[in-house]
Amino acid sequence: MISLCCSFGASQASPKRPISTTLCDVLSNSTGWDNKLISVPASYFDGGWPGGPVLADDRCEAGVVDVTFAKRTGAERYLDSSVPNDSLGTFDHSVQATWIGQFHANYGKFHATFLEIQRIKNLSVTLVDFSKSDASPISTSIEEVVNHPRVYNHKTIAFHSRFESDGRHGSMVFECGTGDIGRGIPIKSTAGASGEEALDDALRQGGPGTLDKTIEADWIGRLSWFPRSAPFQPVYKIQITAIRNLTASMHANEISSCGSESESRPSQD
Repeated sequence: MISLCCSFGASQASPKRPISTTLCDVLSNSTGWDNKLISVPASYFDGGWPGGPVLADDRCEAGVVDVTFAKRTGAERYLDSSVPNDSLGTFDHSVQATWIGQFHANYGKFHATFLEIQRIKNLSVTLVDFSKSDASPISTSIEEVVNHPRVYNHKTIAFHSRFESDGRHGSMVFECGTGDIGRGIPIKSTAGASGEEALDDALRQGGPGTLDKTIEADWIGRLSWFPRSAPFQPVYKIQITAIRNLTASMHANEISSCGSESESRPSQD
């Protein structure tokens, strides 16, 4: 565990002291906190497809807010340097701190709500231990996982599904569940997975992604839960660690994922 008890960030031009509060209090009355300098304890989750970086407070259902980093404060650089370079960020590390910054509600023409971080105090970065579930992956399905939010957080699972990708914006493991509703889990990484070469070989055939092909396999992977700010739903992401029994078939045209009226749903609450 890396624990850093000092604060970091450039001193502000204004001598104002931040108001100590919680995300739950702020987000329950966001307009009342608009443009105030606040200090809040929270967990940090980095960005990447889908969604950007957020702070989250589990003590309330709506305790999630988008974040940016103020320029010329060094706060973002300090945070990045505290997470190991060879990690998957907040997928395999827990990041907690007290965050100090300017809160904005209904900002600009897009009416954005976010915290502009200026300083970081009491930073703690802890490695997530997947070793127990790695040794004995839980046999399940994507539908079972996405219908039970947080239950599978920081667990290793084994399942059969399709692989879906447009070849540009990201990829997911996907299955047609009850009622022909498509459910998917965004893939964080396949790097170093056993059997990764078979997936790479299949993707090299034909056009980009799976627009002209169907790929299925047995997968083993680690799951992490990522909150997202409203109106977006939270989402699981998966690090694939093993790929087995992969099959790939080509087709001339793009085919429907789950019947003629399929609806693809990422993992969500």
